Amino acid sequence: MQVAGLLKNSNIISGRMLFALPLFLSFFLFTSDTTAQNLVSNGSFEDIYFCPEDRTDIHLAKDWMATFSVNIDTVNPTYNQLTHISEIELYHACCCETPYDWWCVPNNVYSVSQDAFHGSAYAGLVLYAKFLGGRGEVIQTKLAEPLMKDSVYCVNFHIIISPKASNFAIQQIEVYFTKDTLLTSLVTYTFPDTPSVDIHTGILNDTENWTRISTTYIAKGGEQFFSLGTKALKSMEVERFFHPAQLWDTTVGLISYYFFDAISVYPCNAPVYTAGAGEDRLLCLGDATTLGTHDLEQYEYFWFLPGNTTDTLSKQALFSVVPTKTTTYVLQVTDFKFITTWDTVTVYVENCGPLEMTIYPNPTTDKATFAFNRTIPEQAELRIFDMAGKLVSVHPLRPDEQDREFTISIISLAKGVYTCRVAFGETEIVTGKLVVYK
Repeated sequence: MQVAGLLKNSNIISGRMLFALPLFLSFFLFTSDTTAQNLVSNGSFEDIYFCPEDRTDIHLAKDWMATFSVNIDTVNPTYNQLTHISEIELYHACCCETPYDWWCVPNNVYSVSQDAFHGSAYAGLVLYAKFLGGRGEVIQTKLAEPLMKDSVYCVNFHIIISPKASNFAIQQIEVYFTKDTLLTSLVTYTFPDTPSVDIHTGILNDTENWTRISTTYIAKGGEQFFSLGTKALKSMEVERFFHPAQLWDTTVGLISYYFFDAISVYPCNAPVYTAGAGEDRLLCLGDATTLGTHDLEQYEYFWFLPGNTTDTLSKQALFSVVPTKTTTYVLQVTDFKFITTWDTVTVYVENCGPLEMTIYPNPTTDKATFAFNRTIPEQAELRIFDMAGKLVSVHPLRPDEQDREFTISIISLAKGVYTCRVAFGETEIVTGKLVVYK
């Protein structure tokens, strides 16, 4: 981005740099659309009531519930591990310093150091259980608002197979949109006969990278609940899965177990904003400026310096700084779809004392040197105008701390008096006169 700032003065005349720059005119503050876009209010399971202490704790993630589940209290605790197959797990980084570290992120009972796709939490679901005829678990949440009839909604979520708890890899996942809750039990079978969307994903057997799954749904109108998993009474297409970290062989566990994270449901025409750090600018030493271009609900903002991604300077959308030297800032923004973008802004810092410029030789015939008493910020250019005010020549300037002189050829200029202006964009910073004779 071009520097939006100004210096000033002329060749023989000296004076102070003018920095009364209306910085807020250099960018727009987008606040017109601040309503929630993602209708899943806790899509990455970060917001919890308490830290999970055991399996079956998905209810500790706010707004989430298990469906198609067994009442754990009625089950003999010495029964096979598969007895608990329909109880959905919650994993969270808060467990890592507690006795319940089996449910920690990234290290837990069913992972091999599995980081969350977003934040520090995820859910675990069985998506295929041979002893249940191939069916698996379903997780559910109530949407922030009912769906509008005939509107098209996008559904996104991220999934990765558990290398420890899986013997099979699946290639189908079901999505349900319903007006009423699907909360039920193994014996009632109150689910719809068919899902709202049956997603054919291809074999999901990647143990290193989260896979983003996307689909669309045309609303019938009034749907308030969103459910995700594998429950319909149909045959599941699966593929055998092997991993050195598997806990059970095929004589014990015949299941597919997956982690889910970063779930979103939103109108497909919802506006999306990428990271906007603002325009580069020139600042007087000791002055403050505010970085950033928008502050939106369901967006996450992280400011840091290049190369220091873990050293967060601020999590505010609009970030005020008082740099002591020229500094580049990086803004990372994660939107309501859990897609992350980045942008940078450079704040050029100058001592705002008098700036002097000298042109020599002057008059001249073939070349002219422009000398400054200190460094000129990058992106400046020299523009030469004739007596009629017509722009006749442009010369980019590339200064550094040691080079404060710039020599140009003026052979192409006719005899006469010229105005020489050094500027950033439309902002003039230095003006002088040059006399050319032949």
